[in-house]
Amino acid sequence: MPKMMRAAVFSEFGGPDVVGIREVPVPEPGPGEVRIQVGAAAMNHLDLWVRRGLPIETTMPHIGGSDLAGEVDAIGPGAESVPIGTRVVVDPSLGYQWYEGQDRGDSFHESPFRLIGEHTQGGFAEYAVVPAENLLEVPDAVSFVDAAAAGLVFTTA
Repeated sequence: MPKMMRAAVFSEFGGPDVVGIREVPVPEPGPGEVRIQVGAAAMNHLDLWVRRGLPIETTMPHIGGSDLAGEVDAIGPGAESVPIGTRVVVDPSLGYQWYEGQDRGDSFHESPFRLIGEHTQGGFAEYAVVPAENLLEVPDAVSFVDAAAAGLVFTTA
């Protein structure tokens, strides 16, 4: 496993000229997370907003990209239900917390809504770390390019 990877990184908000391909450390998955070897990442209008600093503030340097698909290549503690080698697309939604009683219509507790690639590092890189619970398996008949085009669209719909 390489220790470094290429990623599209920006360290300040602005136009396309603030993004550069840089060598950065390969991320390691933490508890409940998996690392994906990114097979494809799609550009969404959200990525332009994030690069411009709208409507959020994010940590710098930043790797954008909410829409990504690829193959699981490492798992963190508690993510053992996702085998290495699984082809996946990532649901970029983070933050909604459900609780016992939600299905009975009890009041809904909502934590702040966040997105992979906006509030966290994203998929415009050779590898990305995401929560295991945000993965959907991709059949062999579906290309990573086609799968990557779907992630944020599902959230919007």
